[in-house]
Amino acid sequence: MTTVTLYHNPHCSKSRAVLARIRAAGIEPHIVEYLNGGLDGDTLAQLLQQSGVNAQDAMRQDHEAYAQYVAQQNLSEAECIALMVRYPALLNRPFVQSDKGAALCRPPELVDNLL
Repeated sequence: MTTVTLYHNPHCSKSRAVLARIRAAGIEPHIVEYLNGGLDGDTLAQLLQQSGVNAQDAMRQDHEAYAQYVAQQNLSEAECIALMVRYPALLNRPFVQSDKGAALCRPPELVDNLL
């Protein structure tokens, strides 16, 4: 049985769609509601490295904190990670991690490769 962790925002339709696909595959994932402080910098750095996504690309560019702290600046990977930990809503979602790897599952069908 594949172990799956979903970094989940229950208010996000894409995140809910990914959760439904995981459950349809017969897997009950470990759910981390990262907006409630469930994601630290080390874990996020590992997740990004494993998924092959750089920190700035993992950020929601439509979020106000992005415009305030990131846009038009040349931030390091560590600085971007620190901002996402401080402002978790900056993190694009949903990220999924399994025994088969990790991915930012946009579109939701990308989760199928991890199951």
